[in-house]
Amino acid sequence: MPNDVFIAINGDALHAKSKVYISRALTRKAAGELDEYQLWPSLALELLGKAALARKHPSLVVDPTHWQSMFVAAGINVTTDVKTISAKTLFERLAHLVPRFDKTIQKFCQEIAERRNTELHSADLPFRTMRLDAW
Repeated sequence: MPNDVFIAINGDALHAKSKVYISRALTRKAAGELDEYQLWPSLALELLGKAALARKHPSLVVDPTHWQSMFVAAGINVTTDVKTISAKTLFERLAHLVPRFDKTIQKFCQEIAERRNTELHSADLPFRTMRLDAW
């Protein structure tokens, strides 16, 4: 595995960023801002998954149709515009590589990713109606 992998797809960097997002979530929970409390872990979830794949090999998280990203995953830094896989693809790959990542967990993660996308890309507020115990 390349020793000098671009930070965007470095497993340790992805894991560290997910921890920052979880910290933000806990701060929002303490402040009683429960919909934002749920948004931060929805962002962290994808980063954690990508960290797990990137630790196996960075090529597992880059978009295979973007040759520049494939080069970066191989340790050849030809661009800083690294394209990564979708959340759906991420969860499919995790199901093959992580024994405890079963269909139930995969479905839950996909639903959270869809809520996150709705939150970020529409006027809807999906986390406002989500029960906390659903996590």
